[in-house]
Amino acid sequence: MTETNHVPPKTLQKYEKVWPNKTILDYLKQCVENSPNKEAIIDGRSRYTYSELSKKVERVALGLYHYGLRKGDVISVQLPNWNEFVIVHYAATMLGAITNPLIPIYRDREIGYMVKTASSKMIVIPDHFRGFCYTDMIERLRGDWPELDHVFVIGDEVPGEMKAFTELSEFNWEDTLNHHSLETTHEPNDVTEIIFTSGTTGLPKGVMHTHNTLCMSTNYWIERLRLTDEDVMFMPSTFGHQTGFGYGVRLPTTIGGTAVYQDIWNPEQFLQSVEKERISFTASATPFLQDVVQFENVKSFNLKTLRAFVSLGAPIPRPLVKEAKENVPFTILSGWGQTENGLVTLTKLDDSTEKLTETDGCPFPEMMIKTVDENGNECEANEEAPYS
Repeated sequence: MTETNHVPPKTLQKYEKVWPNKTILDYLKQCVENSPNKEAIIDGRSRYTYSELSKKVERVALGLYHYGLRKGDVISVQLPNWNEFVIVHYAATMLGAITNPLIPIYRDREIGYMVKTASSKMIVIPDHFRGFCYTDMIERLRGDWPELDHVFVIGDEVPGEMKAFTELSEFNWEDTLNHHSLETTHEPNDVTEIIFTSGTTGLPKGVMHTHNTLCMSTNYWIERLRLTDEDVMFMPSTFGHQTGFGYGVRLPTTIGGTAVYQDIWNPEQFLQSVEKERISFTASATPFLQDVVQFENVKSFNLKTLRAFVSLGAPIPRPLVKEAKENVPFTILSGWGQTENGLVTLTKLDDSTEKLTETDGCPFPEMMIKTVDENGNECEANEEAPYS
């Protein structure tokens, strides 16, 4: 891609007074100015303050520039929930490049189609994750990607025709390249993300988001959850989904808070992280909520800082809400959204239990299936709904 502004003039005129007209870099700059030593992003492998994050982002952006990445180029990122994902996205933004998030569980069929359709110039992958070799997959596929110039690998096993990510992140590009290389004009209505839908009704669609559309969706969360720079966000949902990307990668920086990431879901590690990092809110699929509420000895953990658990992707069973009231202190919220427009609807912190569980208040009323319990009484059984 070379042309990055695809917003029709009528749309601009309609929303120009509503959109924040900022990029994620505006928020990052503000965080560095206000709280340079505050921890920004934390995963199981590394921790960065806002000052450290900003310096690393600039270094990687200069490295990308050295390797030929420019405004409008697409960078595919198929990584677990690691800090490098955030760094690459912010660095791409600094160049005016476009991030293409890819879900780690996708394999040859999905990745082959998506990277080719996006005309990606670069892809970032792990060498291995959860027993799968990503470099082997890319070697099988890259011959069908004429636009792809570079493959960067995080890990120790880097094939000769690929490059170690440390070439971007550890080399002192700031000492060898002129910082004026990064003086790219960033317009809030430029495309900053191409993310593919799940393709449940056909081939996956490449949804293009601008800085404004992503920031607008994020602001909805801030309003509903009453978020401030004191909040600590926990994100276990993959950054390859719009939930993880919009609200795990970007939301914490937007509010000037802290993000804590988990690459493989583990309810016990989550509960431990709440205690250690003083997590105040999280968002993930309804089965994750169930794992937490029903975790053995959940009451033994100090969860007093956790204000809200946003449950997405499937209706919340009424018995689970009742069980949560008995076992955990946090508020449950129910949300629904789409890849195309992020979060669409979200209950409020002070909404009633009925709003969470009754059909009229359920984000997926059409997914509520009537069944009969052991006493012959009609009740509701919940089928898992698509995850945004």
